[in-house]
Amino acid sequence: MSRKRLRASARFLPKFVTSFRDRHGVERFRFRRQGYSSGYFKAPIGSEAFREEYAAFNCQLSIKEAAARARDERTLPGSVADLRRRYYAVPDTIGPTTTTQQKIMSVLDRGFFNGREDRPVKRIGFDHVDAIIAERKKRFKNPETGRWEGGVESARKLRKGTRSPIRLC
Repeated sequence: MSRKRLRASARFLPKFVTSFRDRHGVERFRFRRQGYSSGYFKAPIGSEAFREEYAAFNCQLSIKEAAARARDERTLPGSVADLRRRYYAVPDTIGPTTTTQQKIMSVLDRGFFNGREDRPVKRIGFDHVDAIIAERKKRFKNPETGRWEGGVESARKLRKGTRSPIRLC
């Protein structure tokens, strides 16, 4: 049976913080927690700056920022996913209230953006948009939810959502 030998500094580390020696022999501290953004501490352990960094790593807001940063890194410039991200970044262009914005985003996500994220925006023409709207006119039962989707009203809402002005600059 072998026992792990703990370093003196490792016994008193906060939760989710690990220590190691880098290639120069300097002891470094890293925050790692599943679902959170990981990173290295810049401040010395035990200082007030270290506590502030630890609180920032543990903050739920940092999770959302890390997820948004990762999503932005994955999108190709000029793709439909990039258009979607930039269009949703300015909620005032979508609608006046949050309820209206959520409804329009839902219609666009289900009808227009769904499955087309990697395609370049340059190649989308009016005939493509008309084909997408015509496809949305057909009613179908969603296998995931078991609910009926599509129809004339759904196509009308999608056309209205695609006509709204897109101000990306």
